[in-house]
Amino acid sequence: MTPTARTPRPSTLQRLLAIGVAAAATSAATAQWSDDASINNLLGAGTGTQNQALLARLADGTTYVSWLENPGGGYDVRLQLVTPTGVPEWSGALTVADRSFSSTQSYGLDVDTSGAAVLAYRGDALPGTQIVANRVLADGTMPWGDGVVLNAGNSQDVASPTIAATSDGNSVAAWTRFPSSGPSVIELRKLSPDGDILWSYTMTRPTGIAASSLVASDAPGASGQCALMTVGFGGFTSPRPLKAQKFDTDGSEMWGSSDVGIFTSGSVQIGNFPKLIADGRGGAVATWYSSVPSLRCFVQQVRADGSLRLSTSQYGVTAVGETQVNPVACIDPVSEDITCYWITQNSSQSQFSLKGQRFEGTSRAWGTTGITFLPLGSTQTTAAGCHPRYDGGTTVVWNSGFIPQPTFIFAAAVDADGSPVWTGNAGGLTGGVAISDVDSNKSRTATATSPSGEIVIAWSDDRDGSSRRIYGQNIRADGELGDAALVGDLNGDGVVNAADLGLLIVAWGPCGKGVPCPADLNEDGIVDAADLGFLFANWS
Repeated sequence: MTPTARTPRPSTLQRLLAIGVAAAATSAATAQWSDDASINNLLGAGTGTQNQALLARLADGTTYVSWLENPGGGYDVRLQLVTPTGVPEWSGALTVADRSFSSTQSYGLDVDTSGAAVLAYRGDALPGTQIVANRVLADGTMPWGDGVVLNAGNSQDVASPTIAATSDGNSVAAWTRFPSSGPSVIELRKLSPDGDILWSYTMTRPTGIAASSLVASDAPGASGQCALMTVGFGGFTSPRPLKAQKFDTDGSEMWGSSDVGIFTSGSVQIGNFPKLIADGRGGAVATWYSSVPSLRCFVQQVRADGSLRLSTSQYGVTAVGETQVNPVACIDPVSEDITCYWITQNSSQSQFSLKGQRFEGTSRAWGTTGITFLPLGSTQTTAAGCHPRYDGGTTVVWNSGFIPQPTFIFAAAVDADGSPVWTGNAGGLTGGVAISDVDSNKSRTATATSPSGEIVIAWSDDRDGSSRRIYGQNIRADGELGDAALVGDLNGDGVVNAADLGLLIVAWGPCGKGVPCPADLNEDGIVDAADLGFLFANWS
């Protein structure tokens, strides 16, 4: 019998080139991020007052931006998708929820494993106040319609929902509920991508608690886990301890029925609801400031097993007393070093200074008093964000100025020793870069980063008149504004094409220790299919 002729299988290179051709058909839009700090990008289309921007970024630099907007009948929930090059995808943005609330509360935004945005917010479409979750795909469609009501049949007072997209493709929402009698409790719901409620849990404790922050955080080899930080809740003089609890994929508590005490010897400042930061190892980092002891900043890491990294004698950002407020922190994904920035004030709280501390292990690497980046001065300063850098350093973002006078936004990068990385002197700091130097009032600044090291900043701004709108700006890892470095342009010719693909294939495999590895686009130490995906995402 004569063998049937077989068509030769395409080589690996042919397969890669074929994928590249397909990627070219859907290449990214022309770059739009402003390279001028006096211009910035308008992200919030619309005429109503806009505030409380939140950001959620995908690995390729795509960014979901949400905000609350009052066009006249109440604060609606709005959403926009911004491409890696700064182009808003949806004309006029999407209205996720049309509401009649005359004031705002905190709400939640995250991005799930499929690249869809998930949100949790208060709703008022039915009698009473609802907690609603919704999901928005990258093409702007909303498969859950008007959203999933999570507290159906319960008309008790509810507040401040948050949401975390978990690694199993689902999402978990949490909020605070105030029963008609007894202490406040926290409600949690896990939702599937189809909007089905997979489990429900009511977290009750002997004294009142409020949900402060919720993040996805998997222990090695696990999936679907999340960590929740709670704040003690009661009367004006009631203690406000910080505690944490972790939930497995099935909703079971992993850190014991008494929770992990992050800060139990004092009281968190009223109005301070600290945020958790996933540490990439199944734990989380928290930073906060206290009212007891009076106005001091702290940092703590809860490990995956519920143990604490720092003792009560180690978790203060300095070993000396001073008036400290408004901390932000970040953790290095490789070394686990934690960096914290905060504002120090004089005794009358009329002068402000930007300071920082780095924790290496349990030691204060920047000394017992930390590093002063901006000396005490009369210009009000507010720390807005901290992000780790690929070189082991960090980038800090801050606001400068008194509202209602003009306020400005700046950023600076420092290495692991606290020395400046960028050139310039914006904001009075060596190495400082202006993000926005427009004479306008700016507030509620949000920041988010991506694997490339680029940071996107969004804020509420009144430069267009009395109504505030959401503006945004990027800053690259090199300290420049504007066009993001073209990921995948390995030969530096301004385009991503077959020449760059060839360089990536040649570099395929583990990177050499201490050797530059430009083809490792996601900087995970190996050139593989993940890097190939980044390259094709920017195919020219």
